Amino acid sequence: MFELNKDSRSSVSIIDLLVEEYRRWILWTPVFLGTGIGVYFWLPFEPRLFHTFIGLLISGAFAWFSRDRPLAFLCFMAITLVFTGATIGSIRTLSVQHTILEREVGPTRVEGQVTRIEKRKNGIRLLIEKPTIAALPVHKRPERIRITVGTETGETISPGDWIEFFGVLRPPNPPVTPTAFDFQRFLYFQQIGATGFSYGLPAVTHRPSISQTSFSTGVQYIRTLIRIRISETLEGTPGAVASALIIGDRGAIPQEVRDSMRDAGLAHLLAISGLHVGLIAGFVFFSTRAILALSPHIALRFPIKSIAAVAGIAAAIAYTVLAGSPVPTLRACAMLILVFSAIIIGRRGISLRLVALAATVILVFRPESLVGASFQLSFAAVTALVASYEFLNNYYGKRWKNSGFMMRLLMYLGGIALTTVIASTATAPFAIFHFHHLATYGQISNLIAVPVTALWVMPCALLSLLLMPMGLEWIGLVPMGWGIEVVLFSAKTFGEFPGNVQLVPTVSLASLILVSIGGIWICLWSKRWRMAGILPIIAGLVTAFITPAADLIVAPNGKLIGINTGHELIVAGPEASSHRFVKNVWLETVGLPASRMANAKHPDVRCDTVGCIYQRNGREVSLVWHEAALLEDCWHADVIVSTVPIRQACPKPTVLIDWFDVWRNGAHALYLNAESVDIVSSRDIRGSRPWTGPDRNLLREKTAAANES
Repeated sequence: MFELNKDSRSSVSIIDLLVEEYRRWILWTPVFLGTGIGVYFWLPFEPRLFHTFIGLLISGAFAWFSRDRPLAFLCFMAITLVFTGATIGSIRTLSVQHTILEREVGPTRVEGQVTRIEKRKNGIRLLIEKPTIAALPVHKRPERIRITVGTETGETISPGDWIEFFGVLRPPNPPVTPTAFDFQRFLYFQQIGATGFSYGLPAVTHRPSISQTSFSTGVQYIRTLIRIRISETLEGTPGAVASALIIGDRGAIPQEVRDSMRDAGLAHLLAISGLHVGLIAGFVFFSTRAILALSPHIALRFPIKSIAAVAGIAAAIAYTVLAGSPVPTLRACAMLILVFSAIIIGRRGISLRLVALAATVILVFRPESLVGASFQLSFAAVTALVASYEFLNNYYGKRWKNSGFMMRLLMYLGGIALTTVIASTATAPFAIFHFHHLATYGQISNLIAVPVTALWVMPCALLSLLLMPMGLEWIGLVPMGWGIEVVLFSAKTFGEFPGNVQLVPTVSLASLILVSIGGIWICLWSKRWRMAGILPIIAGLVTAFITPAADLIVAPNGKLIGINTGHELIVAGPEASSHRFVKNVWLETVGLPASRMANAKHPDVRCDTVGCIYQRNGREVSLVWHEAALLEDCWHADVIVSTVPIRQACPKPTVLIDWFDVWRNGAHALYLNAESVDIVSSRDIRGSRPWTGPDRNLLREKTAAANES
């Protein structure tokens, strides 16, 4: 390895800075690893594993041979990590490869084993493995499907049951806008090949004993029992929130409660993450240590701090498994295991190295989590908090040690406020990018809700779990419900304040990347040159403000068209009265509240029974859902968006989008500029990947060739 002395350095100042910070090089491992994973998911085609592996070997060889030259070594190591990330992404995609339903089927008879049950507002959602689908041959059947069942099922179905039902199955839904959440990719890595619903009550054909079920199915069975126990003690919204906090099942929480929690900046309390796992594990750690310290015989002869740390690790793992192991919980569990392990061996627990190690572990085993909001939000908050308190530790730590009870209480409340400000600032770019909104009063509402959750709700949740085997869970659940009521009251109060939410239209990926680079640069370095990270943050913010919103949006089914006038979203098309979810996503995409959605009966749009005409930036846009409209519009419209196939010549339009274009390329977004019309489709952004379904262009060519022959 190269020597870190002044004689081996060149006169270039950047090498001096890098050498001075050599202890923090390791912190950049997950950054470059994540860069490779991000590039892999960004590519519009599936790279060959052989190519990424060869790139990994070559860059690794260059890094080895340049190990005596610091700058060259760091550059080649960074490239090696990038290729490693791309290779990991490719391996992960191949490892979860499964059959995806090609087209809608049903009503048809389906049999399979229930492995997971999620409570929904109007029923339950079942994850079914090994399905037998009557309408499909064996080689076209997905290995996993997810269906929704109505409320009349009650609690008659349990994990592990084999059921039979008649229902409709569909391929996973594509994004409703080119930049919207990719459900197909999300379900692909869960190995779910179809979604659908059941007609009526599924029949349980076989119920195996506990000894015949797998470990994961057994865990789901326990989660279901816990949910039933909670609902029997706490009814309504408090019970639904308690289920979310204890087992991670948020499906039964009413939408209006979710909206108020989101608008008040408290949505993070509904998702089991580092806060919840840390509270449970920390409570177990301190309680175990305090109980053991009551006995002088034990305290003087055994390492009670290490024993308490082991108990904390066990509590973190158990809670993570019970919560369903989502990404934020896995990250928190990994970090807590490392923290308590450091306590056991007498080392410092919380540090940026710990955060980097936890991120690396998750990226290696679940690389797809990088492109999800959970990973980005959780690690942005944790990295910013650890870096900030690392900077403030000298002042804050000394004051804490020399303070009395009242001062410590004030410092605790001040720490909550500071933590909220830091975490909110760090996660704001990601919240805007994924959810298109920012809670204005989040800092204030968190001052009330977080202490109540930390000091009352979560300890009661742990108490209820411990007493549940004895049937005494009500001792913990009833007071837990009181604390939940306080949190819900805070959410409702602050969520209804004027100006409580700032809506933001779609922000470009480039803007988020620039802000992320700046934030990472500031957090990971320790010298003054860290402040150079402000420059990419400013560039990212400027880019975000100049990113235009789409003027027209075409749904992936081709039957719904959205017109963004700048102050309203006009919905037109033959299915304009349905698809509430699609319209809500469109409102978020263009940064408008629900009150700004209008129908086609609007002064800016002229409609009849066959289509609509819309004027924007001197261009005439024709929206067509009947072939009769094409007879006239093909001769005077500048842009035609048709929900039916266009089978005639259209001499006038400069842009033509019909049903076949949407069928091949998914949702479309049109930007009507004064000079040109820019078009972006889902396929333009996602490309052709294993989770995007068959290549429609190739499929159409094969169909045409077959018809000709």
